[in-house]
Amino acid sequence: PTSLQKEIGRITLVKKLRVVSAITGFTRISPFDFEQDSVEKRKSEGLVPNIRIARIHSGQPRWLPVVENRGEGIFLSFNNSVLKNWATKPEVEERMMRLIKFQGKKIDVPKNISDDFPGYVFLHTMSHLMIKGMGKSSGYPTSSFEERIYSGKEMAGILIFTSASSRDGSLGGLVDLVTKQHYLETMIQNSISASSVCSTDPLCSTQEPEAQHNCVGASCHACSMLPETSCESQNNFLDRTAVYRTLTENIGLFGDG
Repeated sequence: PTSLQKEIGRITLVKKLRVVSAITGFTRISPFDFEQDSVEKRKSEGLVPNIRIARIHSGQPRWLPVVENRGEGIFLSFNNSVLKNWATKPEVEERMMRLIKFQGKKIDVPKNISDDFPGYVFLHTMSHLMIKGMGKSSGYPTSSFEERIYSGKEMAGILIFTSASSRDGSLGGLVDLVTKQHYLETMIQNSISASSVCSTDPLCSTQEPEAQHNCVGASCHACSMLPETSCESQNNFLDRTAVYRTLTENIGLFGDG
């Protein structure tokens, strides 16, 4: 769409999608203790330790349990230079530093996210907002959507897709919906507008990122969080201020600040 050509470089419809998921490890709801030396090392670096993943095999596994599904999706590639320029703004950097702190300590963010943390937060939040909008129009329940965020020095993209072992993942509803005239532009614009409001405001917009129980800013289940089966980061690294403006901030990529 013409109105979005500055921020979005390319949109690709994925009519056929093959999704292969392999189980490589697991955790419990209440994870077991970390190795003591790892805990002390991370504490000395001022970091909050990650949850350790338990292996599914005591040795080197020769095979892994795998599920293969079929589906469809849509891929959006954002203008990397525009995103980089936005991420280097002082007010954006200050907000993102608050987002990765928990009780005054910096969180040990996974490397694939920390390489371009502001960009990832924007792409991840934008993906969630779009999924919520698509779920209302495509005929798929929100929990049937999944996402993949491509964020780094040379990439900035979002893949939103649905897949299932039954026919639900290949009904064509998502791709067909996007091909309708003006729908895509309207849907993206509505997602941007939705980032500025939340039914729990002012609580959602004014909550302090470093005081939350997980790594989020202006975000909650009423506005931008999804079922955890749909999110690749368990509803972490979300902040509506990265997309547009909220009651307290105006630093979003699509904002006026």
